[in-house]
Formats: sequence, structure tokens, C-alpha cells
Amino acid sequence: MLLEQELSQSIRLALVDQDGEFRQTIHESLEGAVDVTIVGQAGDAGQLLTLVGSSRPDVVLLDLATLHAHGLQVLAQLGVQFPHVGTIVLHAPGQGPLVLEALQQGALGHLAKDKAGREKIVAAIRAVSRQEAVLSPDIAGQVLDNVVSLAERQLPRP
Repeated sequence: MLLEQELSQSIRLALVDQDGEFRQTIHESLEGAVDVTIVGQAGDAGQLLTLVGSSRPDVVLLDLATLHAHGLQVLAQLGVQFPHVGTIVLHAPGQGPLVLEALQQGALGHLAKDKAGREKIVAAIRAVSRQEAVLSPDIAGQVLDNVVSLAERQLPRP
């Protein structure tokens, strides 16, 4: 009975990554997290909207590399069609500008793929399921720089 209650309150996660081995590693590492249930997986961002529509996740863990053929617009489409779903993008080193664009398109968080251990992934999933942003210090600094730059352009000059 307790397990049923935990699963009914579980965070529903969809996993989208072109690397099947990485998806399996994530799946195995999340088995111990009783409040996270993987409800769907895909290897291509072209399957993202269909996957989310059929599996109804709370959070999508999405590798930026899967977006190459579809562009980041799929994130905006996801936000329009499924506004309750939070997205965490996984990125490789050197993809900082893409992360910023993914955040602009609606992603709530990001994790560096090479630094995303089990604890960080679970914490990010939990935070994004509560509609909280998850930013590393390096990306947070870039976001802040963009906000300040935008504010400076919009403020009237004395």
C-alpha cells in the first residue's frame, strides 16, 4: 500500500537522449529514487512531443545533442502544448550558448552531461517538478549578464 502511494506521488520522467547506453545508465541510477518514475524514453527529439503526449511526464530530461535536426523550437512547442511539463537539458562542454537559447525557449534547468551524477540529476528533477529553475554557476552568470545587458538597453539614459 505504501509503495502504491509513493508511485502515485512519484515524479513522472521522460528521458530523451540519442545514446541508448546513457539512457540505460540514467534509468539504472534512478531506480533507487522512490519518488521518480521513468514513464517514457526516446532517442530522438522528433519523438519528443509524441512521447510527452502519450506518457504525460512531469519532467523531461533532454540531451541538447538530440535537437540538432529539429532545432530548439521543439522546446517552445513543448511549452505551448504541455505547459505543466518542466524540461531539463543535458549538455556537453562548449554548448553554453545553446543552453542559454534552450532556457529562452522554455527549459527550466540544465545539467552538464559530464558532471551529472545521480544526486545532481535527482535534485534537478525534483526542483524542476516544482517549477524551480536549476542553473549551474557558470550558466547562471551568463544568464545574469544577459539580463543586465537587456536591462541596460531598455533603461532610459540620463
